[in-house]
Amino acid sequence: GVGDAYLQTSYVLSLIKQILQQSGFDIKDVVRTRLAVTHIGEWEKYARAHQEVFSEVRPASSIVQVQKLVDP
Repeated sequence: GVGDAYLQTSYVLSLIKQILQQSGFDIKDVVRTRLAVTHIGEWEKYARAHQEVFSEVRPASSIVQVQKLVDP
């Protein structure tokens, strides 16, 4: 997903979902999410991936733009 905001977000959220399940939790247990991104103009792509993972759960969420990430 290099350069693809939607694919990268989907991948990371799927990893988080797996970790939750391995720890005995579910995506329904998430009450808040924060996404730190470098290109806020792609917010619709981040939001679409987020919606697909959380669908009916609807945790409080925010997307913030940062200038750079330590590890792109």
